[in-house]
Amino acid sequence: GAVQFAGQGQLLMPTGGAPPVVTLDTTVKAQQISTLLQQLPESQLPPELVAWLKESFLSGALTEGRVQLQGPIDQFPFQQGEGTFVADLRVRDLYMHYAEAWPIISHSQARIHFNKDAMTAVLEEGKLDGHPIHNIEVSSESLLNGVLNIRGQLVSESPKLLRSLENTPLSGRVKQLNSVIAMEGYALLDLEVLVPMDGQPIKVEGRVELHDNKLSIKELGLDLGQVEGNVEFTDEGVTIEGIRGKMLG
Repeated sequence: GAVQFAGQGQLLMPTGGAPPVVTLDTTVKAQQISTLLQQLPESQLPPELVAWLKESFLSGALTEGRVQLQGPIDQFPFQQGEGTFVADLRVRDLYMHYAEAWPIISHSQARIHFNKDAMTAVLEEGKLDGHPIHNIEVSSESLLNGVLNIRGQLVSESPKLLRSLENTPLSGRVKQLNSVIAMEGYALLDLEVLVPMDGQPIKVEGRVELHDNKLSIKELGLDLGQVEGNVEFTDEGVTIEGIRGKMLG
């Protein structure tokens, strides 16, 4: 489980009480990415960010990585340009818990890029609550004081997608919708979750795009076929927009 480094580094100790200056250019591998996160200079980072990184990247093998670092260590990660911090990581079989009360991303192959305090992670393959991932990107212009943006798409059976939304903070509203209607067919889930790094409430918006579905309105005993339209949702509610279909006999 150890982290393997291979490269060059230098630590300069200036006179006059100035902070140490580090220069590092190394490749890195680890059986578990969580082991690498234990090497973070936690004293230089907000505790909320350290906690999020450790709680989010649950497991995964760091198969390939490169880290470049140059600057006064007390200014890491050099948000104001005091130095350079760039890291490119490839992780296999990543399990990621990006936000409280949302389903875990599992079995994903990820490319993660850090540039100073910014991060972009592109998650390929894998699953979200059992649904195959089409493409998910996790990004932030500033992990120190910004917002984490999780955006992606999934294709699965309509009723399964709606049931998955019952396992989120949208549970109450989605359960109410599922008690009124039933669907058959496939749909595309387009999801965006915004996670403020300062602990403010999470915001979410997205839609389930229905394509050639069957929809039943339970109380009315009404069945529609060839249904097209969107089930749209935010952290404030769930609505049905632009539903079109043909009445079935």
